[in-house]
Amino acid sequence: MEACRRCGRPLKDEKSIALGFGRTCRKKFEVEEAEFRRIQITIDDALRIHRLKIMPEYFKAVASKAKRFEIRKNDRDYKIGDGLLLREFKDDDYTGNEINAVITYMTDYEQKKGYVVMGIEVCA
Repeated sequence: MEACRRCGRPLKDEKSIALGFGRTCRKKFEVEEAEFRRIQITIDDALRIHRLKIMPEYFKAVASKAKRFEIRKNDRDYKIGDGLLLREFKDDDYTGNEINAVITYMTDYEQKKGYVVMGIEVCA
């Protein structure tokens, strides 16, 4: 006899056997599955990192945590939770200094069209 995939009880009717769930467990499973899909983060979303140039004076301010924001053209569809790899750029070349940060807040209030202010937190 076939058993319910959720609770393990024997399944009695053909429809339940075909679905692998009894009526009650099927409803509970659908609710659980919907919640799982709602909170699921894809690997692409979790690993979304923007690599950006940053001038030395701003790099130092971010590194010392005096500057906790970036104002950027939103041409990359930035989102809260995205990572930033801030790469120091001087004299038309990268210096090799880098800072990892995460976007914690965003607003376009009082900005030029297409620009955003991003609150950032430097990652250890």
